[in-house]
Amino acid sequence: MKLEPASEKEEYFFDTLFHIFVLILILYTIFVVVISPTGKKQFNQTILDGIDYLPEYLQSIDPGGEIKDALDEISDELLDMSDYYKNKEDTTRDDYNNLLILGGAAVIVSLFVGIVCCYFVMKYAAKKSLDIYNIILVNLLLFLVIGCIQMLFFFNVGMNYAPTTVSYLENLIKEEFQKILN
Repeated sequence: MKLEPASEKEEYFFDTLFHIFVLILILYTIFVVVISPTGKKQFNQTILDGIDYLPEYLQSIDPGGEIKDALDEISDELLDMSDYYKNKEDTTRDDYNNLLILGGAAVIVSLFVGIVCCYFVMKYAAKKSLDIYNIILVNLLLFLVIGCIQMLFFFNVGMNYAPTTVSYLENLIKEEFQKILN
């Protein structure tokens, strides 16, 4: 079967579709691997810090000790809350994150099926050939270069001016790289 080369617009369409697929795949992976677990960990830690700080705060606003009796009465409940957030999953956050993860996976699968369908329509229905290997290689190189530039920016500029504490970011990055390497 003799195939004629695809037009520039057809290649541009396919290249754009593949580019969107790779971008969504990268962002989805970052969400699943870094953002979701980090947000959950920080949320639970904030609650635990608040529970731990509550008795000290109440005593600081009531130096006479009138709140101390009430504080003693609720100390068991505070310990129960602390144990709950230390040992149990936050089902609301997990349900929300699972919904986002499932939705993201559906989008990625749909885009992949769309790319495969477009390729086969071009090849068998339109009898046109696409240089698929070139499109994939160019997109992967593009993302590699952009990723390197973003990493340089993050480490040289972003970490120096970000409102998040640098030690937290350094520890987070170190932990994630250790997980990947181990």
